[in-house]
Amino acid sequence: MRRHTWYTMLLGVLLVALQISLASPPAGADGNISVGPAPNYNTNILWTNWDGTADIRTLDTNLNTIQDYGFGPYIGWNARSLSTSASGNTRLLWTNWNGAAIIWKLDQNFNLIDSSTFGPYTDWNARRITTDNNNNTYLLWTKWDGSIDIWKLDQNLNYVTDETYGPFTDWTAHDISVTNSTNTVSVLWTKRDGSATIWLLNSNLAQTNSAGFGPYAGWTARSISRDSNGGTHVIWTRWDGLVDHWVLNSNLSLTNELSYGPYYGWTGRDISVAGSGNARFTWTNWDGTAEVWKVDQNLNYVTGQTFGPYTNWNLANEFYEVGQ
Repeated sequence: MRRHTWYTMLLGVLLVALQISLASPPAGADGNISVGPAPNYNTNILWTNWDGTADIRTLDTNLNTIQDYGFGPYIGWNARSLSTSASGNTRLLWTNWNGAAIIWKLDQNFNLIDSSTFGPYTDWNARRITTDNNNNTYLLWTKWDGSIDIWKLDQNLNYVTDETYGPFTDWTAHDISVTNSTNTVSVLWTKRDGSATIWLLNSNLAQTNSAGFGPYAGWTARSISRDSNGGTHVIWTRWDGLVDHWVLNSNLSLTNELSYGPYYGWTGRDISVAGSGNARFTWTNWDGTAEVWKVDQNLNYVTGQTFGPYTNWNLANEFYEVGQ
């Protein structure tokens, strides 16, 4: 396994510090799985270790491992989210306890091409990244009071614009996704009572539509992913290992739904929809085991692969990291 060592991270920080000093200051995320572009539709999954180590594993269309690349360890840093762009390059988000964030741009062999560092910003937490058809990157920041700040970065990871919303008491923004056909953005908000709200934003990050769902007792909306038709896929999970997979149209109306399970000890985590319309999503088990599923356009199970458990390793996971 090849690894970027500590001096690679340091070099990235130093280079980006210079970039930021020359640029206008900013005003103010896919999760552990991301499907790449045609024709291969390879899937990248992100593993993290408590010591600041990360590992990206690439799976082919049948979910067999074809590449494995490790980074670190980087003390104080955590690999939190990844997104594979239309060019096939991958963005990897690292976060620090002090409110700082680093985004790496990696080529298809996971060699470092570029990086940008942001912050630290007191009370803010860089949570998720996603990319659009023009290879722009969107970064979701959240704050304890229910505020969010969404940043748009260009293909070289330079700051372009941002929009801040909130605070919204008792609500937390958990996920962000982009439709490549229109470069419009979706944001998933959740509440502890089982409610969820999905926002649609245009390419300038202005809100254009929203829809609320629930509350559904015992359920949590975990992850969203946009498809090439402007639809939104939502993964809901229940305490007993049941998953409900929703598809919403471009107006956020429910058009399809299928449940899986319940599977005791398992929780559905993150979803990513390929350009072909098939989806991949991840499950995690309390013992550190992970499973990746591929489902077709009608949400029917096609195939799956199980990984682990690996000592001290887990799939990068939004809910583990924030203690929810």
